[in-house]
Amino acid sequence: KTITEKYYSTNTEVRQAQLVVDWLEKISRNSLEQFPDKIKYFADSVSWENTVHDIQQGLNKGMIVSEVDPDAPTRQNKRLSELDESDELSLSKHLFKCIRAGQLERAQELCVKCGQAWKAVTLNGWKLYHDPNLGKGVGEEVDPVEGNIGRDLWKISCWEISKCSYYSSYEKALYAALSGNINQLLPACVSWYDYVWAYYKVMVDVLVEQKLHSSIRYPPGRETEELPKEYWNAILVPDLIFQEIEASPSQMIRKQYMDPYHMTQKHLILGNLDILVNDMHTWLVHSNPNTQQLRFMAHMVLFVRAVGVNYDETKCNTILEKFIQALIKHEFDGFVALYTSFLPLDMQISCYSNLLEGTTDTKEQKKCLQLAQEHGLNVAAITKRVVENIRMKGMDDVPEYASAIEMGYEIEITESDRQKIHVINWLLYEESHREEAVHQANALIRGFLAVRKHSAAQEVFMKIPPDSINILQRNWKSKAGNSPYPLNLTNDIREYLSIKAYLEALESFNEWFQYYHHSQPAPPPEKPESEDFTEHVAFEKKFEQYEDEHKKWKTQLEIATKEVEGKIYNVLLFVKGGWMVDEPGDEIDETRRKQLSLLRQLCLPKLCFLLHTVFYSTGNYKKSLQLADVVAAERSKLYQEFRQDELKHFLHLLHSSALALVDSHDLDPLGYEVA
Repeated sequence: KTITEKYYSTNTEVRQAQLVVDWLEKISRNSLEQFPDKIKYFADSVSWENTVHDIQQGLNKGMIVSEVDPDAPTRQNKRLSELDESDELSLSKHLFKCIRAGQLERAQELCVKCGQAWKAVTLNGWKLYHDPNLGKGVGEEVDPVEGNIGRDLWKISCWEISKCSYYSSYEKALYAALSGNINQLLPACVSWYDYVWAYYKVMVDVLVEQKLHSSIRYPPGRETEELPKEYWNAILVPDLIFQEIEASPSQMIRKQYMDPYHMTQKHLILGNLDILVNDMHTWLVHSNPNTQQLRFMAHMVLFVRAVGVNYDETKCNTILEKFIQALIKHEFDGFVALYTSFLPLDMQISCYSNLLEGTTDTKEQKKCLQLAQEHGLNVAAITKRVVENIRMKGMDDVPEYASAIEMGYEIEITESDRQKIHVINWLLYEESHREEAVHQANALIRGFLAVRKHSAAQEVFMKIPPDSINILQRNWKSKAGNSPYPLNLTNDIREYLSIKAYLEALESFNEWFQYYHHSQPAPPPEKPESEDFTEHVAFEKKFEQYEDEHKKWKTQLEIATKEVEGKIYNVLLFVKGGWMVDEPGDEIDETRRKQLSLLRQLCLPKLCFLLHTVFYSTGNYKKSLQLADVVAAERSKLYQEFRQDELKHFLHLLHSSALALVDSHDLDPLGYEVA
C-alpha cells in the first residue's frame, strides 16, 4: 500500500490515467438507476432457489447440478435451473455495472442481499496489503493488518474465472476488470466510454503491478506467483489505446469514436489541444454544426486559451466568430459582448457591429452599448462601423448628377433610407462620439443630396443636436487646449455649416413658393354692369377688402423674398473659399473632393435658378440681372459650376428679365435709366 501511494504521488502518468478512470466511472453511475435496489434476484436467505427446489423435487435430473455450492456448475459441468440462470445473468450484469461505475461496495452489498456472500468476498481481494506495525518498537500497541497478502493468487484466480467459458460475458467481465484481462472485459462493453474505461483501468492495474513487482519490499515474506504472460501484454501507451478503439471490430464503437464530442474528449485526455483546435475548425468548415455544438466548441477554445498551450489563433477566432453569429441569429444578445471580448480588436468591431445593425429599439441599443463598455469593447470604433456599414448599403460613389434644368425637385424616401437615417442614433448616446456623428451625418447627407432626397437629408440633419459644434470645440479644447483644430475637424465643421446653409435656403424657398402661389388673395368678381346701387356698394366693399388683403400679402411677400434672397446668397457667397470647399491641406481625400465638387455642380446652379424665379416672379428684374455679376465674379467663380447647357439656360432667363425690365420701366436692358 505504501509503495502504491508513493507511486501515485510521484508518477504523473499513472495519476492522470487514474483520473480518466475516475471520471468515466463517475459519469456511469446514472446508469445504475436502471437496476433499482428493490428488485430481488433471489430469496433473502437462499441463492438459486429454483435449482434447490428442482433438486428437492427430483426434477430435471442429469440436466441441472445436484449440489448448490458456488463451484458446483463448473465442477459438475451442469447448468442451473432456467429461471436461476436468467436471474444469475441479470445479477451479473448489475454487478458489472456497479464495478463499471466504481461502486464496488454497492456490488458487495447486492451479493449479500442475494444470498451470495461468498461472491462479495471474491470481489474484496484487490485491497493492497499493509502492516502498520512494521517499524514500531517493542511494547507499542499493535494495529490490525490491512489488505490481502495473497493478492497475486487472488488476481490469478480472477483471471482464470474471466476465461472460463461456463460463465456469462458479464460474469467474466466482472472478474476481468479486477484482474486486468482486457480481452474478456471488452465483450461486455457497449459504448466508447466503456472501451476507454476498460483500456485505462487495465493500464492502471498493470502499471501498479509493475511497480510492486519491481520493489524489493514486495511480496511481504513470501515468493510471488507469476501472473499470466498475456497480462503483461496490455497496452500502456494512451495514443495506442485510442488507435485500438478506432480499429475496433465493432462498427458501432468505430462510429462513436468519430463523434465530435468523443474526439474532443480523446484530445483532452491525450493533451493534444492543438490538434483539437484543428479538428474543431474542420468540423466547422465541413459539418455545419448546430448551435449547441458551436457553443461547446467555443468554450473548448476558451479552455485551450486559458491553459496556455500552443494553438492556431486564427482557427480559434473563426470558431468564436461562428458561435457569436449563432448567438446573434437566435437573439441571445446579452451574451454577444462577453464572447466578442475574446476576439482581436478588428474582429470585435466586425462581430459586434453585426449585432448592432439589427438592433432598432432605443432601450436595446443602450443596453448593447452598456454591455460593450462593461466587457471592454471599443464602442467608438464599433458604432462607427455600424453607421458606415448601413450608410454604404446600396450607395456607391455619388452618381453623375442630372442637369439642374431637367432634374425634379424631390424623390420619395425608401425603407432603406429610413434605416440609414436612424443609424445615426448610435453615435448620439455619448458626447465623446459627437465628432464621428457629425462626420457620418455629413457623408450621409451628401449621398441624399446627390440623389435629390432633400427630405431625407433634412431628417438626418435634424438628428444632430444644435449644440454639436460647441461640443466639438469643447471636446477638442479639453483634449488639446488652445492648439489649432486638426484639418479633418475643421472640414467637418465647415461641411456641417455648408449643409445647414443649403437646407435653410431650400426651406426658405419652399415657404416662399407656398406663400406666393397659395396665399395670394383672390380678386373679387368683375364690377356689376347693372345700375343697382346695392350691388355697386357691395362690390366696392369687397374690392376695398381685397386691396387691404393684397397689400398685406405683398408686404409679407417682400419679407419672405428678402429672407429667401439672404438664405440663398449665404450659400452662393459662402465664406472662405466657397460652399462645400475644404480647407487646403497636405492630405487630400480624392473621393471626398470629387463628391464635394459634384455637389457644388448640382446645387449651386439650382439655387441660382431658384433665386431668379423669386426675383422674376416678384418683379425684381434688376436684381435678377444682378445675378449675372454674382455668377461671373472671379472671387467665387460660380460660373465654373455650370454646365454649358445650364449657362445657356441662365442667359435665357437673364434675357427674359431684361425684356421685362424694358417693358415695365423706363430703363435700358441693363437696368439703367434711359437718358
